[in-house]
Amino acid sequence: QMCIRDRIASSQIMQQRITQLMCRLYKPDIMVGLPADSYGMFEFYRSEEILEAGRAATRAALERLE
Repeated sequence: QMCIRDRIASSQIMQQRITQLMCRLYKPDIMVGLPADSYGMFEFYRSEEILEAGRAATRAALERLE
């Protein structure tokens, strides 16, 4: 029987694979990402921190395009 950590890990791996496939099928103009180990699936209480990290990563990615 799978424990909750195994189920979460399986879900995260599945989501990563789906994302990789979609990026191969539909090439994005720009890709912005955060390290997967910088936040957890259920860390909603850190939403402001995670959103700000995403904003900073987006700004950096846009600057590289210019």
